[in-house]
Amino acid sequence: MVTEAVTGGGAGPGEPDANALRFGRYVVLSRIGEGAMGVVYSAYDEILDRRVAVKLVRRKLSGDVPGRARLLREAQALAQLSHPNVIQVHDVGEWQSQIFIALEFVHGRTLTEWLEERPRSWSEIVEVFVQAGRGLAAAHGAGIIHRDVKPDNFMIDSDGRVRVMDFGLALPVGLGGEGDAAPALSQSGRAVLRMTAAGSLIGTPAYMAPEQFLREPSDGRTDQFGFCTALFEALFGYRPFPGSTIEEVSRNVLLGERAPIPARTPVPVRIQRAVLRGLESDPNQRFPTMHDLLAELAPAPERGRKRVRWALALVGIAAASFAFVQAGTGGTCRDAAEHLVGVWDEARSATVERAMLATGLDFAADTAARTRQALDAHAAAWTDVHVRTCEAHRAGERSSAALDLQMHCLQRRKAELDALVDVLAEGDRSTVMNAAQAVAGLRSAASCGDPAALMDEQRRLGLPSDPAVAARVQLLQRDLAQVEALFLAGQIDRAVALVERTIQAAEAAGYAPTLAEALFWHGRIHSETGELDQAATSLWDAYLTSIRAGHDAIELRALVTDVHVQGYGLHDYAAAERAAAIAGALIARHPPEVGVEAELLNNLANSRAAEGRLGEAEALYRRGIELRRRTEPDNLLPLGITQIGLGEAMRVSGRVEEASAVLHEASVTLDRYLGARHPFTCVARANLGLAHLELGHLDEAGRLIEPALPQIIAAFGNDRLDFAEYFAATGALHLGRGAVTRALADLERARDLAERSQQPIIRAVTHFALARALWDHEPSQRERALTLARQAERDAIVTRNARRQREIAAWLATHAAGA
Repeated sequence: MVTEAVTGGGAGPGEPDANALRFGRYVVLSRIGEGAMGVVYSAYDEILDRRVAVKLVRRKLSGDVPGRARLLREAQALAQLSHPNVIQVHDVGEWQSQIFIALEFVHGRTLTEWLEERPRSWSEIVEVFVQAGRGLAAAHGAGIIHRDVKPDNFMIDSDGRVRVMDFGLALPVGLGGEGDAAPALSQSGRAVLRMTAAGSLIGTPAYMAPEQFLREPSDGRTDQFGFCTALFEALFGYRPFPGSTIEEVSRNVLLGERAPIPARTPVPVRIQRAVLRGLESDPNQRFPTMHDLLAELAPAPERGRKRVRWALALVGIAAASFAFVQAGTGGTCRDAAEHLVGVWDEARSATVERAMLATGLDFAADTAARTRQALDAHAAAWTDVHVRTCEAHRAGERSSAALDLQMHCLQRRKAELDALVDVLAEGDRSTVMNAAQAVAGLRSAASCGDPAALMDEQRRLGLPSDPAVAARVQLLQRDLAQVEALFLAGQIDRAVALVERTIQAAEAAGYAPTLAEALFWHGRIHSETGELDQAATSLWDAYLTSIRAGHDAIELRALVTDVHVQGYGLHDYAAAERAAAIAGALIARHPPEVGVEAELLNNLANSRAAEGRLGEAEALYRRGIELRRRTEPDNLLPLGITQIGLGEAMRVSGRVEEASAVLHEASVTLDRYLGARHPFTCVARANLGLAHLELGHLDEAGRLIEPALPQIIAAFGNDRLDFAEYFAATGALHLGRGAVTRALADLERARDLAERSQQPIIRAVTHFALARALWDHEPSQRERALTLARQAERDAIVTRNARRQREIAAWLATHAAGA
């Protein structure tokens, strides 16, 4: 382990010769470095037969007898601390009135060296700092304060594990020298360690907190300031409080004159906020503990947005509800919008818009404007419910118990909004593409306006009476809000990691309703990743857990999603029908949240269409469209998607003229909601193009498909299995223009995707298209053409598609005879 810069092998003035040195059982092998605290040696532990590092603390820092005793106690406390992110202290002792410390020997480099090796992404940097922060948090838990947090005191080994070094052992005892001049900072930004009289400056000035400059007591929040200073520097390339001398640095730190964050930075807003809070001049304005800071930085369930606010849960939901109603009202209920300050307001809206525009996507500006409009409407609806709830309570129309439940419900909806805005503010390409879907997926606050339904839910769920458990559940609900936001915004990998850890935490909490929710999201997310067996397992577990917990909403949502997984995904149509039947019975017994019944109709329609029951699918799609228009007329995205489903069912069944009218309507619907250049709108236009292609309108088909397909591929990639028919269509267009080579390439691409998709109806279309092209243009491959056509016929039979069966059978009857 090298804790300071290596200076060479020779002993300095007044230092012992390494070649003739031993500290008790530790035989010195070589001198490997030195720093402000002392000299570091590589040594051999004769008793335990291992290599160690031994730090010999400088004689002037060891001080007098009381000073040495204090250092010994502090080192012994460190020796009791065992944590993977803290350098392990093996032993401590005295040698000729000097303190020595035997430490774990680690091959690695300092964080400063790691940062200088090559450019690092913000996520790499945060991951490393989170490890270091865990080490600091563990030390704080043991009552140990570092006092000199800086990049040079973090070491990274060859496996990427971070360890924190040199905890708190640099505190001078009984030293003079107050008249020393302030040293200059080096060009690298690392300061000369300044040590003067007892209780004076301790640490490295570039990373020191205001209380250190003021010679006030230090605690864990002091380390937090140094940690955030180092993290700011690593993320943005310069220190937050600049200066070339101690005087300049201290002035900027004490006055809070911080350098601005770059305007166009990839660092997420949540990270920026956390770092800036850790840099507050007043320790009381920083995070209470390192754990709280790490919860904001980590992309895992240990991270819970604004968890300090949720400490109200410790005194129960009733107290939280009272504060929620009273705070900021000034005696009136009309100030409810104040509760959304910092959640969705002008500043947050501007942040989201900047992040979206920074992606450079040609539909980003349109999406940003539409997202703002939709979230403004969502926030206004939340405020309206809050106002009406507050006024009803003040008028004596609501009991305190009903008020508590309604405000708790509003808190959850607010947390869901907050979590989604956090994700939108990160503004990567996937988030922009999925923003409309994410906003449409937000649960309305309208359900919070029904106190009778909420009280019924409370009776069934049995909210935790133990304040500690209630607090843990509140935090888990925050994590689930984040899971939902990540999923809806297309951040699938992050959503998977977070929900898996949330399941573990929910199991540990022992509160079944929250576990059921976590299991549901695990299944829902995996239904999108293609891991359908895992999705089915998690949804079944969620269903059973929700029954035990009396969580009707999750019981229903698990079944609705399972209809999609079993039918459209796994082609277990019987299982899909069973799940749909149970879901229908639940809906008949208890009306669900808006949109859930329409989702069930859409999922069952997709399943029956995949099975070939196109007439039944068409009827279900129509019922879903009617329900969407009646219950959520402004939510055009799911309406447009259901219209696409209806149009496709009609097209595949052979009613192509009627299908083109429905697909045109879907295109108009999505254009109104998303804009003409959004990928989902392009999908609707491309499907309309497929209908025109079947009608023989090649020019119109090309006008619709060819501009849309690059947009679709740019958004989703060119390896989506459900894009097979698009490539078959471009192949047909190329054939019509005489570009045979390009046509066959696209048709082969379509065949490959279709075979991997395991969708019989798609295989029937693509295989037959390739078969005809090969027969007409590649005479040497006519046997293969017949094989492909026979495969297509079998797939058409499986899907009960009589039109396709007749078409393929007629072609085979004509061409097989002449082969």
